[in-house]
Amino acid sequence: MAADAARPGRWGLLLMALAAFLLVPATPLVQSVAPLRDTSWMVVVTLAICMVVGWGGGGRGWLAVLWVLLAAAVLASTPIVHPAYASLERGWAVLLAGAFGLVCETSPSATPFFTRALTALAMSVSIAGMLAAVTPGGLRTSAGAARSDAEGRPNAALVWMRESELSPEWQRWRAKGAGTSLDDAVQTADSVVASLPVDAVPYFPALLGLESLAALALCWGLYHRISRTRLGEQLAALRDFSFSDHLVWGLIAGIILAILPVPAAWRGTGMNLLLFFGTLYVVRGLGVLAWYLEAAGAGALMITALAIAAAILSAPAVLGLGLVGLGDTWMDWRHRPGGATPGPTT
Repeated sequence: MAADAARPGRWGLLLMALAAFLLVPATPLVQSVAPLRDTSWMVVVTLAICMVVGWGGGGRGWLAVLWVLLAAAVLASTPIVHPAYASLERGWAVLLAGAFGLVCETSPSATPFFTRALTALAMSVSIAGMLAAVTPGGLRTSAGAARSDAEGRPNAALVWMRESELSPEWQRWRAKGAGTSLDDAVQTADSVVASLPVDAVPYFPALLGLESLAALALCWGLYHRISRTRLGEQLAALRDFSFSDHLVWGLIAGIILAILPVPAAWRGTGMNLLLFFGTLYVVRGLGVLAWYLEAAGAGALMITALAIAAAILSAPAVLGLGLVGLGDTWMDWRHRPGGATPGPTT
């Protein structure tokens, strides 16, 4: 670790990503499916651990103490609705941050961030799984707490839909016979939105893993803008995002478990693997798309906007990006002879 290195710039995009990470889980639909609705826990605890590790590498002690106190204050002062699930959320935040700090402390400085983050996530999952397994009724209690929390979450999207159906404008439109087909569609959407929180619970492991990786990435970027003590290389641009080709076996395992006639528990594991690794390959596909867009002269904001729109607004686009990312494992789209060459990253 190198002390007193120059801080990287470009706060704007990072702050927008941080605001989205903190605020989006509270939006009507996302709050129904996000494993951790209060993502500030993971952010402040992980930043505190990074500051402590940086302190050990020659960083400022007062900065580490300040963030540790802030993390303790956030964990202690946040209102608790469901104590059992809140304990799981806080425990996971502390476990993930501790594992990431340990990985950063023991990793060579050249180790890429994503390798560290995946290692920390794997350690956290292993430890949490062992603790749940050795605790009598631990797995059942954890699943019950997650389901109870999901059932008790405010479903603002459902409330809005039902209020809209009762509005005078909608009733007049329905009386004229103009809204019959749309009314059927709304009823279908109503049932889907109503069951969404509970239906999402079986996928909480994969969603929590993705949420955790996003938190670690944000904290890595924030740390290297706040502190002058480097823990490793700063985050690369989206266009350079890649990872070990061996992770394809995680996706293959998910597909096999999802399609074979196996017990329900194994099928659930397969679906979670499929969601987790599939999402990673979608992001890799976004990286390939960003590479070619930048080569065509598109700016960073345009690339980000197009990538988000493609990933959110269109299911076929998500599938296509996932296939592009998966194909990059063998085709290496961004480094093929005669391929596009993006401009330098600033």
